[in-house]
Amino acid sequence: KSIVVDIRSLKPKTKCAIILLKGQFFSFDEAAKAAFLGVNGVIKEDLSDISEVARFQSILKRYIDVDDSRKRRIIISPGDSVGLLFSLPGKASIVSGKVNNLSIGGISFLADQKTLVSELEPGLVIEDASLRLEENIFSVNLNLLRNGVIMAFSFDHSKELHNSLDSYLSYKTSRDIKKLLNQ
Repeated sequence: KSIVVDIRSLKPKTKCAIILLKGQFFSFDEAAKAAFLGVNGVIKEDLSDISEVARFQSILKRYIDVDDSRKRRIIISPGDSVGLLFSLPGKASIVSGKVNNLSIGGISFLADQKTLVSELEPGLVIEDASLRLEENIFSVNLNLLRNGVIMAFSFDHSKELHNSLDSYLSYKTSRDIKKLLNQ
């Protein structure tokens, strides 16, 4: 609490984001105190939950200018038919995992076996990755932008993939509503 007070005496909420990581036991009173002291947000300490990572990113984006060229981006839900597989350059290992979000020019990805990708450096180009959008599979070259808990890639694509991505992104909400109505 004293650290938050010291930081807030020097910098306002709009200039310095403070996000608390909460454990299993975090009362409403503690949340109220945090808000009163000027904490920007509170998230769970377990960031293996993709929705919690999305909350973390949205809190940061509220207070910090983020250069995000991926303007139309969707968070992938468990029922979405999106997948990514690639092989490591110079190795026979295939990397599988879960796509977190997708845009026209990029994708974020959580590898199933983090040890396989832990040594990869930003700037690495991975050729001929397989991107699945519903029943279509496209070959893409990935450019690694960030490697951490969640990997971030940009990619160049053909006109056909561009059109498929554009359509997929545009109708995401409609598909989600239809899924809810069919339950």
